[in-house]
Amino acid sequence: DISADILVLGQVDSDTIGLYTLTYSIQDATGNVALPMTRSVSVQDPTAPVVMTPDNITVAAVDSTGTPISNTIISTFLAAAIGTDIVDGELIPTHDAPVIFPLGSTVVTFSATDNAGNTGNAQATVTIADQSGPVLQLIGENRVIVNLGEHYTDQDVSAIDNVDGDITSNIQVAGTVNADVIGLYILTYSVVDHAGNASLDVKRYISVEDNLGPVVSSPASITVEAIDALGTPNSNSAIAAFLTGALANDNLDGAIADIVHDAPAQLPLGLTTITFTATD
Repeated sequence: DISADILVLGQVDSDTIGLYTLTYSIQDATGNVALPMTRSVSVQDPTAPVVMTPDNITVAAVDSTGTPISNTIISTFLAAAIGTDIVDGELIPTHDAPVIFPLGSTVVTFSATDNAGNTGNAQATVTIADQSGPVLQLIGENRVIVNLGEHYTDQDVSAIDNVDGDITSNIQVAGTVNADVIGLYILTYSVVDHAGNASLDVKRYISVEDNLGPVVSSPASITVEAIDALGTPNSNSAIAAFLTGALANDNLDGAIADIVHDAPAQLPLGLTTITFTATD
């Protein structure tokens, strides 16, 4: 056995991928040479890259379809994955994220492939949630004046949610208006979407006021005899009775006794129009 005398030509670098050839030769003590033998050694990379994903995230929905991939939080998430290979070093992973992330949870798979064709995968989750409250919009003025005793009809409010759409029918109203009682009334509107997000309250202020003046009933017109060329003083009994004969009634205060007039001290010959005034 002369195996110990075999000569080996070539070497294998197990730290470098490649195909290596080793050639074996030998001769005996009389100088007879054996036919050489060769062995091929292939150094390969059998290990897939390691992919490290970012932490799972929750992002607010833009509308009922979800949130686009262009969202800043999502795009940052997708760019945060890292791939590392024992041979090729750092790799940039790809992903299978959709263009639009729908409401709910979407699992994103990140993949990195090394130069040897080995692929490593890892996953992380993006959750799209309805995090925005509905928006209330008053229809009409936020301050309304109502005459005492008039029927008040509210001008309504609309409610729009970025996910649920029009949810006006879900609006809640706190407060009432009594148009028969003077005062300032406040109606407060609120609404909650299907995800439980509440709107900011909006308010309407209704002022019930007595804007109607008393109704004045004047006495029937009279004709009085002149005393002299100047006419007749208002102290004349017929004139005095006429001036105190006006009546006034108010929708809130009822009968009003304090009625004033603009009769002159001396009513001249001819027609004189007297104006009676009552204030509630």
